[in-house]
Amino acid sequence: MCLALLAASACRISTNFDDTVFTCPPEAQACPDGLRCVDEICVVPADAGGGDGDGGSPDAALTVCERAAQADNNDGCNVAIDLTTAALAAGGTTAYGDTTGYAGDLSPSTLAGCTGSAEPGPDAVYEIDALAGDMLHASLTTEGWNGAIYLLDGCSTSAACLGGSDELAGIEEADIVIDAADLLYLIVDSTGAAGCYTLEVELIR
Repeated sequence: MCLALLAASACRISTNFDDTVFTCPPEAQACPDGLRCVDEICVVPADAGGGDGDGGSPDAALTVCERAAQADNNDGCNVAIDLTTAALAAGGTTAYGDTTGYAGDLSPSTLAGCTGSAEPGPDAVYEIDALAGDMLHASLTTEGWNGAIYLLDGCSTSAACLGGSDELAGIEEADIVIDAADLLYLIVDSTGAAGCYTLEVELIR
């Protein structure tokens, strides 16, 4: 009807999509060119440059802990969050979480190539369905507490640790080459502390 009345009225079609929010639910995590899927919302990558520096996200003003409060519960193997599809996307994916109040279910042995420390603190669990030859890059940034990350070949206290990181301070980073196809578990843990965090994960295939 608007087209039919264009000549006789002030009816116009707006093509300004500045305030449009594109979503990318788990079943279809596609975004328009130039945007990246973060927490099921298409946002401008933080390293894209330009703009006001807020990354273009509709919830860019939220703190890490506020974003973490919106995340699903992953306190245990039975509620592990699957990051496989999102981690395989170009540039990987970013997850937010908070281990406050979580149980300390997992603690790998203090092995060379793992974290170098026992990790009896509260832990959050993520799944990665990897293939032989994949390379996993994980980066953990905590909010005022010392965290750790490590990758297990199973979700139990007897699982083998494939690699990880637990430095005294700063960002924890781990690059791990996968030798055999398996359902792996990426764990956010600590020697006892807990809190909010940002976890960046990329699975390169």
